[in-house]
Amino acid sequence: MNKQEPVTPKRLWIVIVEDDDDSRIALSELLTQFGHHVSSASDGVRGRALILTMRPDVALVDLGLPGLSGYELATHVRQVPETSRTRLIALTGWGPETREQALAAGFDAQLTKPLELDELESLLTAR
Repeated sequence: MNKQEPVTPKRLWIVIVEDDDDSRIALSELLTQFGHHVSSASDGVRGRALILTMRPDVALVDLGLPGLSGYELATHVRQVPETSRTRLIALTGWGPETREQALAAGFDAQLTKPLELDELESLLTAR
């Protein structure tokens, strides 16, 4: 019987756009501990600029942001061909009723806060 080596997860470039400082910092630290490269912004305008500049593998975006909502951010990002490979994941405390609107705006998936680690990990590894 062959012993398989553990699969090393791919290190991702991740942008977090979250206006709650504690949530943004905690999620950034967690993802950094997992070995990912993380940048973050606290509002929609800065978040959009960061995503357009960095072109990350994944962007975790709160829906209720100041300056530019998560919905607006996703719509803007999806209009730029260079960011077509970025996986946009909506973060919300509003619940699953926002999923349809998030997908229509250009998100690939939605997570409801508080985040479940298994669900987050599953979305990060999906391609």
